Amino acid sequence: MDGKTLERYKENFRKYRKIYNVINKVRHSKYMKKYYEEHKKEYGERYRKNYKINKNRFITQAKEWKVKNRDRYLKWTKEYYLNNRDKIRGYKRKYLQSPKGKLNSTINNHNRRTRIKRLTVDIIQRLYEDNIKQYGTLTCSLCDSKIGFGQDSIDHKIPVSKNGTNEYTNLQIAHLTCNLIKNNRILEKLYENN
Repeated sequence: MDGKTLERYKENFRKYRKIYNVINKVRHSKYMKKYYEEHKKEYGERYRKNYKINKNRFITQAKEWKVKNRDRYLKWTKEYYLNNRDKIRGYKRKYLQSPKGKLNSTINNHNRRTRIKRLTVDIIQRLYEDNIKQYGTLTCSLCDSKIGFGQDSIDHKIPVSKNGTNEYTNLQIAHLTCNLIKNNRILEKLYENN
């Protein structure tokens, strides 16, 4: 067999191979799904072991790929979200109803509120200085007793959860225990209940 014949044979083989793959794509995918289902446990164990061994490498590779293929990644995530919107919402709803989801939601809401209403070091320093000027020593605004070292905390007169701000006029120094007892109640309502 000469070179031209061999080259023509290879070209025909590639052409027929492409046609065969297109025709048998569905059959092949069904076969692979069936094979995967039969060997799912085996694949899962092998993947978990491999992931544990190479976890850092996998994470760095994924980050690098996302950076290099940013447009492609964003396009893919957007398409996936649009195609699976109801499924994703169901997962989110289920997660937010779990204890971990409720806790995470509460923490995120609190962090968001405090980020919006910034508390600066200047305000805190002024608050401590004014408390010492007024009482002579660091004193709790809730129970009017002296605060020991490490027992102090900053209390919001109107809590952040009830649209209180981090402005100087809304802040006061209190014992940590007094602050925890007060929780997220407003001062006037706290005294009314007692």
